[in-house]
Amino acid sequence: AHANGPRDAATAHGKAAAPSPVARITALRDTLARHPDDSAAWSELGNLLYRVGDFGHAVVALQRASALAPRRALTWLMLGRSQLAFGAVDDARIAFECALALAPDDASIGLSLAAALLALDRPDDAAARLRAVLAQHPGCGAAWWSLANIKTLRLSADEGRALEERSRAT
Repeated sequence: AHANGPRDAATAHGKAAAPSPVARITALRDTLARHPDDSAAWSELGNLLYRVGDFGHAVVALQRASALAPRRALTWLMLGRSQLAFGAVDDARIAFECALALAPDDASIGLSLAAALLALDRPDDAAARLRAVLAQHPGCGAAWWSLANIKTLRLSADEGRALEERSRAT
């Protein structure tokens, strides 16, 4: 065992420890100050900002990345996820639709679009999107669960009362 845990172990085996997200964000900002049209750097910055929970700045970075490289579905997907987390739900829907147009077979994009539609109180559209995902990916458990959740949310008044009574009884 190494005195200071895995970081010392990695260094002892000739591997440098990965930079912290904050250090990487700083380095990317420095790179972008010199190369403001580097779409990959903007995308990586946006993804890191999303990971650390800075959704507003992630949106700005990913908007720049998508403007510079509008044919990258993953950038549009991450822009939509950042917008959704930031609360810009309709903007997220638009970003997910852009991503889906570029990668129509990507289940994660379809699932994300369904989440945005549900957040916009459009359960029928969300269910239709989930069914489209399932038509292409019948084994996609996340789509099945999401579809089941939509169906559960749409219980009749009597079903809702019965469910509430049963949950209180247990």
